[in-house]
Amino acid sequence: NGFPDPVAEVLPDERNKISCELDSIPALKDERYDFYNPRRARLEYKLDYNLARGKGKVLTWNDASQRIYEIMYQGVNQKSIEKWISTLRENWMSNQMINKGEPFSIPARVEEYIKTNIHVEDFDAPEFSDLDFIRTRKVTGEQGIVRLYANIFRTLGVRHEIVVTSERDQIRFDPDFQSWNYLGKYLIYLPEDDKYIDPATNTFRIGCIPGELSATYGLFVE
Repeated sequence: NGFPDPVAEVLPDERNKISCELDSIPALKDERYDFYNPRRARLEYKLDYNLARGKGKVLTWNDASQRIYEIMYQGVNQKSIEKWISTLRENWMSNQMINKGEPFSIPARVEEYIKTNIHVEDFDAPEFSDLDFIRTRKVTGEQGIVRLYANIFRTLGVRHEIVVTSERDQIRFDPDFQSWNYLGKYLIYLPEDDKYIDPATNTFRIGCIPGELSATYGLFVE
């Protein structure tokens, strides 16, 4: 957005320095049908190499995918998942989840139960990743709710991908600049239905997501 490219130099003590200068930044005009923050001039940077750990790049999309996969799927107690599946099936049987004469799809049934019964806080806490805690206390955070969906879907055989992206009214996701700063909001993609679930927003249902999370790029984790 018009901010100058940084200049790299090596200082006498062999430290690296990256700097940029700009005398003034023109004021942005208020555009009624455009977002303000993404148009602001800014400097983005990331750590690309850590030679103490080797010659390969660090903090790449692959690294982020692996880390997200670990957060969502590792350390899950299978008995906790079995209790969740039992609770879901009991609810489906008692409520006969029917929509205009047709059974809900499994993802829609799961979403309906979770969003009806679980509150998602706008902060995270260590206990929010515990699926038993979520089931008994009825509360979690955004990461915890995604972890819940992902493990229920995997157990039920529902193909899904975890998507991490940014709100385009704040910052546009640049797929060519591998910055984890873009990885702030979660979606779940269902490839067989070609639909998304916003797991943390109670007012949306399968196929509908906030506009700020649409028409943009994202990191897909299988």
